[in-house]
Amino acid sequence: MHGLIVCAIYTLLSLTFLIALSHWCIFHSSEAKLVVETWNKQFQNSEKVHRVPLLYLANDIVQNSKSKGEDFMTEFLSVLPAALKDVFENGDDEEKLASSRLVSSFPGSKAITSEYNYSNHSLEMW
Repeated sequence: MHGLIVCAIYTLLSLTFLIALSHWCIFHSSEAKLVVETWNKQFQNSEKVHRVPLLYLANDIVQNSKSKGEDFMTEFLSVLPAALKDVFENGDDEEKLASSRLVSSFPGSKAITSEYNYSNHSLEMW
């Protein structure tokens, strides 16, 4: 399963694939911890061009897995603050803007923004 997730993440070529991958992850919600650990490893080791799609993937998984419980929400809340901090400290303007939009729409956005101070990065503009 780990190998499949890694392979799929590196081929995030379209929104259709991203949604399909999200649905596949949600189908395997009993493995939420493994999915999020793999997501986090890929995010930390990915090129900048892949980081925003990975954030969109995390958002889609969380948004669409609510009916199956809060496993994904809980797991992503353990890794997203550090991932977003990295984007806001090291990312370009496009990454920061996309990340700001995602943070404001994320169900646990208060938990994410309270852990790190993003005051220099107008998260409230959206």
